Amino acid sequence: MFYRIVQSRLPASQLGSRFINHTITAGTIMFLLFTLIVIGMLTWLNYQYRSLQAIELMEDNLSGLQLALTEQETAERGFLLTGDEAFLDHYRDGAEQYAKYDNNLVRDAQSLDQYTMLLDKLIQTGFDWHNLHAEALIASELRGEAITDQALIGAEISMNQFRDYATEMTSELKALEESERESLVTNAQLMLVVVLVLIGVTSLLKICWTIRNVRVMTRPISMIEEQLSRYTKGDFSAPLPQADQVHQELSNLVQNFDRMRSDLQHELATNEGLLSLIGKLQSSLTPSDVFDQAVSGIAKLIDCQSASVVTRDRDGTMRVHKRYVKGVLTEHELELKREDAACCAVFFTRQPLFWNSWISDPPTGKVDIALQQEFDIRSSIHVPIFGDNNEIVIVLNFSSPQENFFDTDKIRLVMKIVPLFTVAIHNAMQFEKTSNLARIDGLTGVSNRGHFNIELERCMEAYENSNKGFTLILLDIDKFKAFNDNYGHVEGDRLLCHIANILKENVRATDIVARYGGEEFVILLPDAGLENGVRRAERIRRKIMEEKLANYEITSSLGVASVRAGDDSISVIERADQALYLAKQSGRNKVKASD
Repeated sequence: MFYRIVQSRLPASQLGSRFINHTITAGTIMFLLFTLIVIGMLTWLNYQYRSLQAIELMEDNLSGLQLALTEQETAERGFLLTGDEAFLDHYRDGAEQYAKYDNNLVRDAQSLDQYTMLLDKLIQTGFDWHNLHAEALIASELRGEAITDQALIGAEISMNQFRDYATEMTSELKALEESERESLVTNAQLMLVVVLVLIGVTSLLKICWTIRNVRVMTRPISMIEEQLSRYTKGDFSAPLPQADQVHQELSNLVQNFDRMRSDLQHELATNEGLLSLIGKLQSSLTPSDVFDQAVSGIAKLIDCQSASVVTRDRDGTMRVHKRYVKGVLTEHELELKREDAACCAVFFTRQPLFWNSWISDPPTGKVDIALQQEFDIRSSIHVPIFGDNNEIVIVLNFSSPQENFFDTDKIRLVMKIVPLFTVAIHNAMQFEKTSNLARIDGLTGVSNRGHFNIELERCMEAYENSNKGFTLILLDIDKFKAFNDNYGHVEGDRLLCHIANILKENVRATDIVARYGGEEFVILLPDAGLENGVRRAERIRRKIMEEKLANYEITSSLGVASVRAGDDSISVIERADQALYLAKQSGRNKVKASD
């Protein structure tokens, strides 16, 4: 329809009309071909990305399956060693989780037939351990029967076989994941090459076409020259072509060609930026990284001046987390109320908000007014991001000092990226959750010993490289064994959690609180000397006495040691442990520092 309208408005006798007709036709065909190729490649990349997601999900479920069986084994051993039937609750929970992850893995493996046999062996081995060994051992213990070494060895063999299968399955999935990632990167690079080649071929064809038509268009100039030659001979009968028409046609030709080239260059730049943003989102492992890439990447793609990320916590609190202003990305923590900013309304309307003019229709929130005064904002868009429960958890905000800046193309591009951002933030949250499980003590919520050891080595490295000192505090709950014997393990667990909460509330954000083992805790104080460490230890000792759990009289003993020349991580811990020993030998409820 558009082509027919344009064609009807071009007189057939006008110089360059044929060229313009052909240019429109060829440009339309090339644009459609280019668009189809890019869409096809993006579809293929999306397909590969989904395959990669399926593998990652299968890895998560495999990890969950292993953890579930490990929980069963731990609970079974605890019951066999102590006879405490409380362990059986954990044992049954582990069995339920195992069945859940079994169903998930069977579902995930439908698209990975090559792993079905190994997966069946893995799952069946776990069920065999549960049904043939663990259940029998627990039943014998409940009946008061003696458990034979042969039964225990059989259970151990079955568990080791499960671990071997799990290790093999994990290795296979890791190899497949790496292969899929390499394939995704290769195809992305290939897509970029194809796009560049297509641009090159298109430009070459256009140049050839232009040369041919320029020759046609120069015919009026030749006619002028011919007529002037006839004029010199005295023949004035033939009129000259109108020069102004020739100049106008040439001008239109140049403008059309430049417009087409500009459109193609803009589209190529947009696609390259989109591919780059996709890659960065895929490689982002934390929500903060995803926020960084989304805010700065989308802002650059649509060429807007400023952007921000607003999140809403489970309790409904809304906060600004990131701000991007004129190419600079900064952390920005600001708590918001609904009436403070227009973007907050998106959490409640659940619809994108497009604000074309802040001049004719200004927002009334105090934050909006401050932003308008500081950055001269005149238009904005606010896009919601939905979480797993179909609740809006994030709003992306983009603003410009131009009215009506966000046209249909910019809005369409932003909405195209939103699903990619949603997947990326979900993956980052899952990764962060998994990472936390690996470094957090399951009972108290503080760091576990493994994570503490990693942080201690980092502090040792900083001390050796930059002479940045640190201090350790070892804390032991006085008479904890007697407390457990008198009040039970449930109350003992409550006490451990109570102590952990006190420690978390009385340290800096840069300090590390970890459960060191049993009733022992350790606090790592970077950039703190021995005197500072002793003061903090004394404050913690008093807090434990003052902030009682129920009516229990609880005290603690603490040993403090600072790193010094010639130390390694073990020697620092040993000196802190010696100081703790002195504190307990001195009557408990004391703080002692290493010499």
